[in-house]
Amino acid sequence: MGIFSKGKVRYLNSVKWLSKNSIHLSEPAECKPQEFEFLRHIVKDKRIVWLGENGHNIREHNMMKSKIIEFLHKEMNFTVLAFESGLAECFSANELKEEFTDEDFLKNAIYSLWATKENLSLFQLMKKSDLSLIGIDINPSSNPDLFVKFVQQLSSVVSEDTIEKIEYIEAGVYKWYYQLGQYKARRKKVPAEMLHEFAEFKEKASAVIGDLEASLHEEYVLRLENHELVRQFKIILRCLQNRLYFINHFHNNYRTYKKSKRKTNEGKFRMDLSRTVP
Repeated sequence: MGIFSKGKVRYLNSVKWLSKNSIHLSEPAECKPQEFEFLRHIVKDKRIVWLGENGHNIREHNMMKSKIIEFLHKEMNFTVLAFESGLAECFSANELKEEFTDEDFLKNAIYSLWATKENLSLFQLMKKSDLSLIGIDINPSSNPDLFVKFVQQLSSVVSEDTIEKIEYIEAGVYKWYYQLGQYKARRKKVPAEMLHEFAEFKEKASAVIGDLEASLHEEYVLRLENHELVRQFKIILRCLQNRLYFINHFHNNYRTYKKSKRKTNEGKFRMDLSRTVP
């Protein structure tokens, strides 16, 4: 935006306009819930609220967003929080949150970028309320054991072979995310032998995920009367589809990968905080 770069007068006029048309709040550490009452009118008939930021790793942003989310949940009945982190990791951590300490829930769910002490209160709130966590990214975001651990909880209806196949996919996805990611982060060319090994994994993983999709679809279709089981199987299928999309597109050039990643995220959840509106 060039609005602030067209001379001092225009800049000062812009600051004046922003000041006049903004809602002034207390400092993040002192801000009280009643200061967000203005949101009640703004989002009264909305199902989805997006919460953005103008930069990562800003302490005050995390503090303020946590307080806004708490207000929207407690006062306006928003019940789903979507983080920019892996779908598989966030969903699994949410399903297993009773087994975690507050800190472990935070660290197991989301990218380390967001796993800060300023966001801890938000995860404490999710542990003691019906506010649920979900992820909107295709990249893995914490550790390869989390999604597998959740699937293992369903061992009474999911075969051992299925669990072993998911373990194979998760281990491979994390391995290549970090190995190829080191080269992508430094803008370095990936060695040919490494690309060959990755291509072999991609081919095998695609076949394994195809088999898993077919078998899991049959499992949940046969249990349509168990709505909770259907929900869990649908999320597992979506997580596996994300892994396949990640495997197929991760080694694209940066712009193509970002475009593919954004398209997948938007087609999936497109929300930050959601509720059911009568």
